Amino acid sequence: MRRLTATPTILPLLIASSAAVVPYPPDALQLPLLRRSTPTGAPRYLVGVTVGEPGQTLSVLLDTGSHLLLVRDARRGVCAPGADVPSDGNCFNSSTSASLVSNISDPTGTLPIFVDVDTEVTLRYTSAADLFSFAGLHAAINATLGSIGLLSNSSDTDTAYFWADADGVLGASHSSLSTNPIELLLQPHGLMFALDLSPRGANGGTLLLGGTYALPTTAEEAASTPLPGVEWSEVQDRPRYQQLELFEPAVCGASLLGKTSSHWSAIVDTGSSCLSLPDDVFDAMWGWVPANCTSDSPPSPGTTTIRRCYLLPSMDATKLPVLSFRLEQHGRTLQLPLEDLLLPPDQNGAREFCVRSTHRTAADASCPEACPSSSPILIGTMALQRFFAVFDMQSTRSRVGLAPKYPSLSSEELAVRKESCIQKSKCIGQQHYSAASNRCIQPDCKERYFQHLDEERGECDHVFPFKVLITLLIGGFTIAEVLLQRCQIQFPLEAELTVADAN
Repeated sequence: MRRLTATPTILPLLIASSAAVVPYPPDALQLPLLRRSTPTGAPRYLVGVTVGEPGQTLSVLLDTGSHLLLVRDARRGVCAPGADVPSDGNCFNSSTSASLVSNISDPTGTLPIFVDVDTEVTLRYTSAADLFSFAGLHAAINATLGSIGLLSNSSDTDTAYFWADADGVLGASHSSLSTNPIELLLQPHGLMFALDLSPRGANGGTLLLGGTYALPTTAEEAASTPLPGVEWSEVQDRPRYQQLELFEPAVCGASLLGKTSSHWSAIVDTGSSCLSLPDDVFDAMWGWVPANCTSDSPPSPGTTTIRRCYLLPSMDATKLPVLSFRLEQHGRTLQLPLEDLLLPPDQNGAREFCVRSTHRTAADASCPEACPSSSPILIGTMALQRFFAVFDMQSTRSRVGLAPKYPSLSSEELAVRKESCIQKSKCIGQQHYSAASNRCIQPDCKERYFQHLDEERGECDHVFPFKVLITLLIGGFTIAEVLLQRCQIQFPLEAELTVADAN
């Protein structure tokens, strides 16, 4: 493993030949990122930091989905022989740091962390304070020093999946704490940083501290910029995470949100790799995208039911549909080709889409009881690799910006990809069509008395006992009507005969 240093480094951007070079702001400080992979091939990104005095160099996972500093502490046994240790062999040793301030009598706390929705690990930690730095920036902060402890039904694979060979975690999200590590380090840089994550086969990417990011304002600036500038999300009022709103997320020309809403909350989470969607949005995507999906895969220890979708063996990945969205109501449409979410082939040659279901539905998250923020879309590293991402953490304008690293697909290219979409479903009977999921929705027969669903005809039909009852009632009414008519005819005749006899 290549070890990172805390020395500022100016790096050229190395990306695929089909991509244009995204120019870095000259006033930004550049730090290299180290790319690591989980056992499934999903990417994680590490940055070099220095902790303690004298400084101990570590490679920590950069996580925009949390706000804590977590480091593996050899003193607390996390790097003991036989334990799960990073491949570079580095762990923080709190016993050799002269600047450490810690109360060892404090009880050990626990912190559950969910990774890519369906993997949960639990960290055991002890709070402390020490010096922390990267790129020559120093600050005394509350560091969290502790060992990692898995749930009783978890496995070593889950541990490796979370750490991805990291020596710890640097949370890069918002926090109400005045000692938030990333905010302390970003103070000299205007509380702004950016990420350029490189895909497979390239260098790890770049972390930029500070910098000025804006759309081109003149024709000369636009001509000198190969790609459009940063597209900013709407300003958030001190969000808990790196949060933004996605407007009209769509595939194959169909909005995945349907009639639920025109936009949905999303969180950029570089501690995870996959794109995670609410249950019904997940189902809507695969109603249009051809894939081999299964809901009966055996769950990994410590997880809920895993729902996975795989590339069809006959499908050309470059012909897959595109996920489109906007960051503002009237903003520019951004594109994410779905082949960017494909994991490397497994041992059987199958390629899984790195897309997960959050096990909650968007339809259930309606205000005032709940809002989109209670079941957000999670944007992991695989979706983020296609964009240059900027994070503005100022209290007055917290926002996230994305700039595409590749030119937008032309209308002709989009038309070719749309041909691979699943054909529109044809509904029968009383079914109604859902454009969001490209599915025919059966009528809700439970809301109708004495009716059940006839799935073949797609209609509500009366239950058999009800039919018998109706038949008996109709028969009874018919007999009663015949008798009544007979009485109406016979009674006048009998009355006439009675009168005649009386005369």
